[in-house]
Amino acid sequence: MKENLGLRQWVYAEIFSGPWRARRRIVATALIAFYLLAPWIRVNGQPFIQFDLSHQRFFLLGNVFFFNELGLVVPLILATVFLILAITSALGRIWCGWACPQSVFLEFVYRPLEKLFEGRATERKHKDQTAQEIRFEKYFKYASYLAISLLIGNTFISYFSGTTRLFEMISSPPAQNMGFFITMTVVTAGFMFNFSYFREQMCTFVCPYGRLQSVLLDKDSLIVGYDTQRGEPRGKSGPGDCVDCKRCLIVCPTGIDIREGVQLECIHCTACVDACNDVMSKMKRRPDLIKYTTQNELNKIKRGSWTRPAIYIGAAITLIFLTGYKMSHRRPLDIMIHRSYASTMKVVDHRIENILHLTLRNKSASSQHIQISSPDLDVEVKCPQCGSELKAFQKAEFDIIVLAPKESFRGGLAERTLDFETEQHQESIKVTLFGMEK
Repeated sequence: MKENLGLRQWVYAEIFSGPWRARRRIVATALIAFYLLAPWIRVNGQPFIQFDLSHQRFFLLGNVFFFNELGLVVPLILATVFLILAITSALGRIWCGWACPQSVFLEFVYRPLEKLFEGRATERKHKDQTAQEIRFEKYFKYASYLAISLLIGNTFISYFSGTTRLFEMISSPPAQNMGFFITMTVVTAGFMFNFSYFREQMCTFVCPYGRLQSVLLDKDSLIVGYDTQRGEPRGKSGPGDCVDCKRCLIVCPTGIDIREGVQLECIHCTACVDACNDVMSKMKRRPDLIKYTTQNELNKIKRGSWTRPAIYIGAAITLIFLTGYKMSHRRPLDIMIHRSYASTMKVVDHRIENILHLTLRNKSASSQHIQISSPDLDVEVKCPQCGSELKAFQKAEFDIIVLAPKESFRGGLAERTLDFETEQHQESIKVTLFGMEK
């Protein structure tokens, strides 16, 4: 540590160095790149991921799901939940320290900007830097925060509007897209408040996942732990390896002392591991006084059973296969039939005429031509719109006329079958026709 650095600059020097920090930087860079680039990725000509609320559909991995098909993805959502449970049970709070957007953006976007401006300001205080110059550097810091928050906010909007629509909205007055503009403003303001002020309080006071860790973790779960048997009694001249330099406490983003054991606020960011290993290296002592470990390992107890993670993984795999099965049996044409509001039935040439209202949605990525007929010989179907092109993901509504002889009705009702046929799909649906009682 350089003698001319203040405590704040010392902390900057500690938390931005170390092999674990370098590993996290690689993961964070990949995650940030994915967040920024995912709206631009196309799979089979469709967005990789997009929530198109205006058309009641969402895109995932090049597939299109409409809101009335949420049952298709519910097993996948549950599988994700079970995978999180399995990962947490085996690897502890690796999500919090390595993949959570809160940690990723704070540690690898906003805090480096803070170091760039305020860290240099702290160092220059010993070089007669004026208070006004320091104040200007803080202004630049918050301006950079705002620019990054705007980028994140607009990227968030692109997950709902699509990139093409996003550029159209940026180049047009906010009043024309007030809903998206308000959403982007709220998201940007939220990021500014969170990452410039609230920060780790989001993890310690707000995030429910931190509260759940006491339920999800056991003594065989991976944690960042302090080896008490090796480190105690602590002190510069004591027999324990811990010299009580308190670097692990100073660099901790949530302000805990890892030497006091497993704590709710620990997000497994490994900053204390890098700080302690640096001290151990300078003291010519073994590294990993603080390390990734388990409570049983720290207590020299043999690992217990893998039953709980295995159950979670088994449940996740089962649900993933169920999702695949449901996807393979997904219909490319969504058909809804109900009675037309215009007319219920009437007699035409000794036959009963029923007008049915159809709602068709093409769920495939290619155009289809619909044909409607009936296998019942006594039924005639009149469909003026049949044969017309139904474009990819298009929704169409129109009426068809179904004619059946009067004598076929029993109790005023007759059940008949309609056949729907396209280039990709064939389906038969039973309908109930209304007539006159004999």
